Amino acid sequence: MQSRLIVLVASLLVVLLAAGCAQTTTSSEDGRQVIEVSSQGTFDPSVTAKAGQPIRLEFGPGGGCTAAVKFDQLGIYEDLTDGGGTVELPALDPGQYPLICQSDMVMGVLIVE
Repeated sequence: MQSRLIVLVASLLVVLLAAGCAQTTTSSEDGRQVIEVSSQGTFDPSVTAKAGQPIRLEFGPGGGCTAAVKFDQLGIYEDLTDGGGTVELPALDPGQYPLICQSDMVMGVLIVE
């Protein structure tokens, strides 16, 4: 019984994460890719950007664990408690850049192609 409950909860989490995958990408006047990222209880599982073009990630307001986002690989930490936040990134090489909550529990990834 307990193992069935665990499978059910895990399946539900996968469905909820997949539902939050929608990404809005626009271009700014200065040529940056502008990508909206959800931060309400979880970060989008993956966010995709183009290599060789500067990136602006716009996070919605966070709370609890997602009250901040950090990119350890890039040395970036942004507080999201006051209505969200913006992370400006230079043009990045192709690869995967983990984005992590302040408690190292909620994770997403920026995929640069």
